[in-house]
Amino acid sequence: MIEGAVLEDVRGFLKGRVILTAAELDLFTRLDKERATAEDLAKGLECDRRSLTRLLDCLVALQ
Repeated sequence: MIEGAVLEDVRGFLKGRVILTAAELDLFTRLDKERATAEDLAKGLECDRRSLTRLLDCLVALQ
């Protein structure tokens, strides 16, 4: 029972971290202004495309 509660807390933390990271990168504002590919976003943010793609995949999974 305790293991399940701990796992649920970890999942909650991870969800929050994904959203916070996206907010820190200003992804929501960028995507609200115009459509962009992960590659375009990565270039604009000067970050790794593969890492950004993983972040975007996590955001989609949260829907």
